[in-house]
Amino acid sequence: MAEWPKRVTDLFVTKNRTKSGAYSVKICDTGIWKEIILDDKFPCKLKHGKLRPVFTRTENVNSLWVLLLEKAWAKMYGGYGSIEGGFMTECLHDLTGAPTKILGAHNSALWKELLLGEMRNWIMTAATSNALGDDKNVSKGGIHASHAYSVLSAHSINGEKLLRMRNPHGASEWNG
Repeated sequence: MAEWPKRVTDLFVTKNRTKSGAYSVKICDTGIWKEIILDDKFPCKLKHGKLRPVFTRTENVNSLWVLLLEKAWAKMYGGYGSIEGGFMTECLHDLTGAPTKILGAHNSALWKELLLGEMRNWIMTAATSNALGDDKNVSKGGIHASHAYSVLSAHSINGEKLLRMRNPHGASEWNG
């Protein structure tokens, strides 16, 4: 969603950082937009001598929005433990209100859907199964097992299918 900043800012009722630490965001719950009120306190742990958020984290101090949206989503479902894992479509529906669908890698319509999504500016994601990779859960090409990726674009050029993806955690790059 960060590729379209307006889609993110539209979720925030509270538009600016507050001194009180209180924020309000909108999340779509089974088709109904609900306002979630929350504070700016996040679960943290000490890592490499610094206190870091336990769940979503960002290096950019101005990216509080990432932690706030995750906290609001966790609050809606009863806590962080309730939102760990699962399908990206669940979160995307709640943050956009739009319908979502899952297409498997062997679906004959997959590439056509990716090109359509590119043309229509859909938010698209990809995920790998837990069978991918070696004992470190990373394939020789750098793709992680049981991991989600942002699909940034899809193109057919001279008969080649090109898919541009981002690892949201940025821990490694594809090198295949």
